[in-house]
Order: sequence, then C-alpha cells, then structure tokens
Amino acid sequence: MVNDLHDPWAWRQVTIATQPPATLRPFGLVLKAGSWQLVHLGDDLVEVRALDDLRATRITRRRFARPPDFDLATFWTAWTTLVLLHNRDTTASRR
Repeated sequence: MVNDLHDPWAWRQVTIATQPPATLRPFGLVLKAGSWQLVHLGDDLVEVRALDDLRATRITRRRFARPPDFDLATFWTAWTTLVLLHNRDTTASRR
C-alpha cells in the first residue's frame, strides 16, 4: 500500500477522461494481484479503480483535505471483504 502523506500528488485532485469528465481525490494506492488499485473519493463515496482502466488523466492544481480519520489499510480490509461477500452471493445465485 502506498499511503505517503508527504507525496506531493496525494493531496491534489485528478481529472480523468470520462463522459462527463470525473474528478477524483486520491487517498492511496494498493497493489492487488499484480494490479495497482487507486482508492479515491468520488462524488460522495470512497471508491476503488484499477489504474489500468484510467485514461487521459491530469493532475490538477486543486488541492483537497483527506479526512483525518481515513485509514487506507482499514478501508482496504473492509472493501475486499464486501467484494468477496458480493461475489460469493452472486455466484451462489447463478447455480
């Protein structure tokens, strides 16, 4: 996990080319099964996107304040648990 508070890009918003363009507030990076995952604040929720899926990104000059109580490791553990449970439920309902 990359969660360096001294990293200069960590507190800058990132714009990605989607329709409409999206602005992300990056909280950290996680390497999962050989793929880097970006943990970020979307519109109102903390979300995860694979870096491989991002195209035409641009780091903006706009800065943001990450919530002081956000912990990347705690979020990642909870998020992966939810994904595993969702996938298990989806697989079970297809049988």
